[in-house]
This record gives sequence, C-alpha cells and structure tokens, in this order.
Amino acid sequence: MNTFRNHLVLLRLPFSLLLMPIFLFAVSQTKNPDFVKTMLLFLVIHVLVYPSSNAYNSYIDQDESSIGGVENPPKATKDLYYITLLLDFLALGICAFISINLSLLILGYVLVSRAYSSKTIRLKKHAITSYLVVMVFQGAYVFLLTQYGIGAFKPITNGFAWQACTFIIGGIYPITQIYQHQSDAKNGDYTISMKVGIKGTFKLSLIMFLIAGLLLFLHFYYTENLLHFFLFLLFLSPVAAYFSWWMKTTIKAPEFANYKFTMLMSIISAICMNLYFGLLIYLNLLQ
Repeated sequence: MNTFRNHLVLLRLPFSLLLMPIFLFAVSQTKNPDFVKTMLLFLVIHVLVYPSSNAYNSYIDQDESSIGGVENPPKATKDLYYITLLLDFLALGICAFISINLSLLILGYVLVSRAYSSKTIRLKKHAITSYLVVMVFQGAYVFLLTQYGIGAFKPITNGFAWQACTFIIGGIYPITQIYQHQSDAKNGDYTISMKVGIKGTFKLSLIMFLIAGLLLFLHFYYTENLLHFFLFLLFLSPVAAYFSWWMKTTIKAPEFANYKFTMLMSIISAICMNLYFGLLIYLNLLQ
C-alpha cells in the first residue's frame, strides 16, 4: 500500500492543474469543439502524459528535496519507470483512436519530455535550451495540439494566441525553479533561474508575463473580443498583486524564495487562469 501511495504521490496529478490553462485556452478559442474528443484529450494530457513526465523526472533525478507539488518526495523505484511507460502507451493508444496524427504529436511531446530529464540528453543541463524547449512545447505546442485533437483545427488567421501561451509558460517556468538552485546544482543541472539569479528570475518572469499580456491583447483585438482581455486583467489581478509582493519581499530577503511561497504563487496563478479560461469556454458555448 505504501508503494502504491508513493507512486501516486510522484505522479503529481494535482500538478497537472497548474498546466491546465493552456488546454482550456485552446478549447475556448475553438468553434464547436467535439465534446468526446475534448474529454479524451483532456484525460490524455492531464491524467496520463503530464503525470508520466513528472514521474519519469522523479525516477531519473531521485529527488531528496522539494519538487513541484511535493514537499517531501518519497523514493522513486524501478516500478515507477514501468508505470510511466504504461501511461505513455495508454496515451498514444487513446490518441490513435482519435487520429494517428494526434498520436504522433503526443509522441513528440513525450520524447521531448524524456529528453529534458534523461541522463543521456539531459536538456536540464543547458539553461537557455531547456527554457526555450519548455516554453514552446508546454505552450504553443500543447495549444496547437489541443486545437487539432478536438477536431476543430483551422488555419490560424493570427498567431497571437499560441505565441501568448509560449510566453505564459516562459513566465511560469523560471519561478518554479527559484527554490531549487542547490538541488539542481547537485544533479549537475543549470536552469534558467540559476543563470539569471533570484532577482533576475523575477525580472525575467515579469517580462514574459507582460509580453504574454500584450499578445493576448492583440489576439482579442483582432478577434473583436476586447472584453475578454479586460476580463483577463480582472481575473489575473490577484496573481499580479501576489507576484509584486513576493518579488519585493524576496529581493530584500532571499529566504522567501522557498517551496512554500513558490507553490502559493503557482496555485494562485493556476486557479485564476483556469477560472478565466473556463469562463471563456462558457462564453464561447453561448455564441
């Protein structure tokens, strides 16, 4: 029973909620999405692919200190590695039921996530490369994959939406690393947060979020939905308030760059963005 519980903890299913906004945004910007395909793809991405990637990373790294969503991670055993393979095969099989092309797109994501953690390639050792790869694959790639997978993909009239997703991830990703500098260095990794430092991490994330906001403005301007952008500002105001307080506090007292405050930042951001994009889906259904 303890082994099963440990595996479940290292899959970090709740952590998928933090990445859900990209999927919800893609659905919200799709006209008449197929309900069954949308539900299946949601299951594939958030219950199979993301948890598998989390668990694989835990197995390779053998984390002893806090990781995203788990303050005291249990030991990852070989069984966990086989579970990740099972989850990936299930994901590919379900996607093949929708379309072979979607299955190949999911396979692409899985291979990149493996390359990120694997001891052979280990993208995590390269700060800028890993940063750009995560931005693109957790941002634009997931957005476009989702639109394609739910059966309503059309040629893009403007690329501002998927570009915004890339910069949203670009703002979130460095912050999640800000308390892990010592453990990452111990593993021989060199993250973007380590490269720019604690103060630089906040500045980088702020710049990325501002660019994402500008791209969202342009997207909603050209789709004649500026009200949606002002709703974005309203829903994200708690995120901006917490980020501003945390940044000022941490620059004065670096010990605030810890697991507790990082997870609180991630949770507030995920709740606000999920509610916002969920509202856009509802408004889209009313049209």
